[in-house]
Amino acid sequence: MLLYASRIQIVKNVIIPKLQNDFIVVSDRYNISTLAYQVSGRGIKKKFIKYLELFLPKILKPSIIIYLDIHPKEAVKRIIKARKLDKIEKNSFLFFNKIRNSYIKLSKKENFFLIDAQQSIKKIDKEIQKILTNWYEKYT
Repeated sequence: MLLYASRIQIVKNVIIPKLQNDFIVVSDRYNISTLAYQVSGRGIKKKFIKYLELFLPKILKPSIIIYLDIHPKEAVKRIIKARKLDKIEKNSFLFFNKIRNSYIKLSKKENFFLIDAQQSIKKIDKEIQKILTNWYEKYT
């Protein structure tokens, strides 16, 4: 519930005003993440998540979604090179595989791009730039 209270506040006080002033809003998480983590990862009923979405001031659909796909074991290796794992990152590989599979399944939707995040940062950056440039040219 706190997750949605926070999301309601962000949508109402940040996202909607920015969109109304012709800004492009970039978010690192939104409803797709909630479905992947809470429904697939934690086993919370999708019906309950959809109910909570009713309280959002306005359901905003992202124009584009970019998912950086990496195997959970590789992600953990990269994280521990830089810092300690946080509470969420200490979950089991089974948990993260469920989430990853959910994202992969969701990536079949239009305007959802899956990028292989095991490649170099330079290649990932090029792919993201290409996707965003194509989107920008198509919709502006």
